[in-house]
Amino acid sequence: MVTPTTLRIGVSTIALEPDTASNLSFFNGFQAGHLHYMVYRQKVTTTDIGTTLLISLHRQDHRHTVFFNTGFILGWLSTLAQKGTIHITQAVFQEGYQEGQCAFLSIGYRRMLPLSLLCALISWSH
Repeated sequence: MVTPTTLRIGVSTIALEPDTASNLSFFNGFQAGHLHYMVYRQKVTTTDIGTTLLISLHRQDHRHTVFFNTGFILGWLSTLAQKGTIHITQAVFQEGYQEGQCAFLSIGYRRMLPLSLLCALISWSH
């Protein structure tokens, strides 16, 4: 069986880990996040507050690995980007969203991001 070394999501490419268990955990989380959106969020309005709460809950969920949690968040967000819209209620969310887009376009656009670095960025706290 051929094991993939990269995963493309939109215009981004993620370099997968040599560790198959970490990749499997990420893929399981990605699928769980996608299914969670399809079952619970598709038919209701998604707000910035609800999105922030979901990310906060799942980035530090100690019941799962950091790879699963990262996959869940990315699976949920990528499904939101494909199928839904988000209702912005907080100006600070809009500012952060715009800053994130600028950062992505300046440093991350069409670059390969290692999965371990992505997991560290999502699970990081100060």
